Amino acid sequence: MDPMLVVLAVVVILIVGILYAVLRGVSGRGPRLQKLSDESRGRYANQWRTIETRFIDHPREAVREADQLAVAILNERGAELHDHRAVPRRLRDARRAAEGRDNTESLRRAMQQYQDIVDDGVGRDNREAAEHGHREMA
Repeated sequence: MDPMLVVLAVVVILIVGILYAVLRGVSGRGPRLQKLSDESRGRYANQWRTIETRFIDHPREAVREADQLAVAILNERGAELHDHRAVPRRLRDARRAAEGRDNTESLRRAMQQYQDIVDDGVGRDNREAAEHGHREMA
């Protein structure tokens, strides 16, 4: 094989790899997250229901628990949360909404952001089934 052809192929592969990395960074999207198992979706949906119920009487604690649940869901789905830059925008937005604010409106907005993460992981149907006290059948 011609050495010049090999060098050219390596250069092309490097350029494509760099373009992919740049476009991925610009779009703000990391790798696609994995789907949760049925058992995990059901467990997380039930945990979310409990957290939502706690929000009425203990909003700050509920938001803290919602953050922990969102992190658990994202970790199980394969998000790279150890790298601050890789933390999904929804999680950053939820944390920002709740940071240092004790007013109910900011905590409510944070809960909505966390609910989006839960819905994305467990599916809205599973979450609503947990709210009604029964499990969604596959």
